[in-house]
Amino acid sequence: MKILRGIRLALFWAFVLTYVGGAVLPASTLWFDPGEVEFSDAIEGRSPALRYSRTIHRPSLIKYVVLVREVVPGGFNLTVCEAPSGPFTYQPTSGPVIGKDLAWWAPSDPRCRHLPAGTYQVETVWTIVQPLGDLLPIWMQWLSWATPPKRVRRESEPFTILPRKGED
Repeated sequence: MKILRGIRLALFWAFVLTYVGGAVLPASTLWFDPGEVEFSDAIEGRSPALRYSRTIHRPSLIKYVVLVREVVPGGFNLTVCEAPSGPFTYQPTSGPVIGKDLAWWAPSDPRCRHLPAGTYQVETVWTIVQPLGDLLPIWMQWLSWATPPKRVRRESEPFTILPRKGED
């Protein structure tokens, strides 16, 4: 009976430590540092170029959502497109993000590909689906469902889509 009580007590504390540990660990510390997301100005009909560098510290199951908002005078920004991803594994061996644009960054919403003339800002939110899932020993993997997801958010500086010049 004492052995069974000891096992229950050990499982209880394993659950508590996993949940509390997952709740207090910052997302970018153990999994990845998303760096900064920047877009260049572009001409209407072209997708703005992306400047982005990130560091992936460990393989992790992550999903993201990209929101593109038009910056409107008065502070109320209108969402023009929203591009969510499904979960996939980020790998530390992934190379740098070079030569990409907004169409690549937000592929699931075609409205993000070619924005009309205006000023825009991009918000990207990454969600680490099971933050402690890859840190737990095999015998504790069943606890990974109890760890709350971690989110990290980056917002680009505003960029401008310039109107296309009329042909003479």
